[in-house]
Amino acid sequence: MADLTQQIAHDLSSVRSQSIKIACIHPEFTSSAPILSLFLGDSTCLYVCFQPVDVVMERILERIDTSLEEQLHDEQLPQSTTIILDQVDVLPHEQLELLLLHLRREAPGALLVIFSRHMPACLFENPELRQQSRIVPQGGVGFLGRDATTSGQSTLLEVRALGSNQVILNGRPVLNWDGALPRDLFFFLVDRAMATRNEIFEAFWPNLPIKEATNVFHVTKRKISEVLGVDLTTYSSNFYRISPEIDVRYDVLMFRDAVVNSAVLPPAEAKPLLLRAINAYRGPFLAQLLADNVWVQQRRDELNQLYGEALIALAKLYQQEGERERALGLYLRATATNPQREDVAGSIMTLYVELGQPERALDVYNNLERALADTLGISPAQWLQDLAANIRSHVPQTIRIVLSS
Repeated sequence: MADLTQQIAHDLSSVRSQSIKIACIHPEFTSSAPILSLFLGDSTCLYVCFQPVDVVMERILERIDTSLEEQLHDEQLPQSTTIILDQVDVLPHEQLELLLLHLRREAPGALLVIFSRHMPACLFENPELRQQSRIVPQGGVGFLGRDATTSGQSTLLEVRALGSNQVILNGRPVLNWDGALPRDLFFFLVDRAMATRNEIFEAFWPNLPIKEATNVFHVTKRKISEVLGVDLTTYSSNFYRISPEIDVRYDVLMFRDAVVNSAVLPPAEAKPLLLRAINAYRGPFLAQLLADNVWVQQRRDELNQLYGEALIALAKLYQQEGERERALGLYLRATATNPQREDVAGSIMTLYVELGQPERALDVYNNLERALADTLGISPAQWLQDLAANIRSHVPQTIRIVLSS
């Protein structure tokens, strides 16, 4: 989180220099504490945290007045500093829009910093607010990069497929897909970014004649456009591509890029990327739906293996730094993605011995030996057998009796 907090501090400074008046901290940052620390010591900064009871404008303004009196001992809004608005997602959409417009009039020189669990729709729908808003961080963090207001694109589409199937269009969740097929095709097109007609037909209608598949495809694609209110794709050079009018933030892309980029960086730079990737992997790909689709299962397996590689890579870095317990925890998590990885088993066994738990090291070996015999009909590699034999030779007699019984 430290590197992201630094990025946010840099971007907030950049936003100020551009005379932007509203900075919305991206909802991916569920904990505001590290970011709020950036403002500690600023005696003119106003912090307002809203509550579910704040549903009418009179109560909302009363909350601000109370905060002013308690924190700044003043009745006037600060004109050239920072006003932090926390938990604004508890406010009704219409009231939040009115509040932001009110604060822009009453404190035109202030920077409004917004914390919310959801992207406020009014920042996209209200032209005045849209012109004065930026999403932070603006760059360097995968799909948390630039926002639609800075890119010139009219539509911000946030897609979260790791552990969920959440789609947010300009701050509003997409809930009604008019059937499963438009939803499924939507995720396929976003995940592929560009795909040929044959690839799409093979994934969805492999047994239909081309003419029938073409008809179903175009009807389904039209339904996606109706749901989103914008065409998702364009067609050129035999590929369906995501429309350049849409700014897509896709958690799978951020996850994959972070893992891939970490492999070519020195440890100090690779570690934050790996941490970011592991935190982004909140569960299997589209875990809540599409279980029977072949392309989904294949993609799920690919990303699960990549997640395992990220865990192993980070574990190795911690192991090199002497952080044995952290490394061990990551290696153990990695075994869930591939229980038959002999190199991972060897690292776990070594760490258990170093932590004074040789009996657990031998448990790991015995479990691997059984798994390899049951699934592949083979024995562990010779070097792993030798490691287990060496550990056994140093285990006290009483423990060896228990292990063998």
